[in-house]
Amino acid sequence: MKTITISDEVYEKLEKIKGKRSFSEVINYLIASNVSLRVEKILSLSNYFTGREDEMLESLKDKIEDIGISRLTEYELMVGAFYLWKKYGNARELAWLDEVLKWLTIYEVDEEVIKLASKIKSEALLNGERETIYDIDLLIAVSGKSGSALLTLDKNQFKLKNYLENIGITILSYTNSQF
Repeated sequence: MKTITISDEVYEKLEKIKGKRSFSEVINYLIASNVSLRVEKILSLSNYFTGREDEMLESLKDKIEDIGISRLTEYELMVGAFYLWKKYGNARELAWLDEVLKWLTIYEVDEEVIKLASKIKSEALLNGERETIYDIDLLIAVSGKSGSALLTLDKNQFKLKNYLENIGITILSYTNSQF
């Protein structure tokens, strides 16, 4: 159990919507509702997704606690958007990306991520997998940290499945998206 400090105004608002529920239950509900709304917003912006990604997000929206991407994934998306802008003079992709990023949590590549990735990479090297595990895919995969689930269509990240499961990260695909 932890203690938090909130303003009187926020306390009064929570008190009004609390009913018979505890404050923790109300806050947890509001967080879950926020994630569901964020997924809905991302789906509404998803003219760049195939039907497969839409189905994956739709099937998980009420079961997940957060939706986000690695800072490195943000970088990869930005490179593509800037490339299109510079090559074709079309800023549409940049505008779309800016809007989508507003609705995602960005997972930083911090010391914990570096340690997790290093442990996996060293184990892979010991197993003779020098060429099969790409550093950026590994860093992206562990950005959510232990206890998270990685929902991906990236074939390179599927190669990490056993390593990720050993540190408590579940890898999901379209075919096994039970959460």
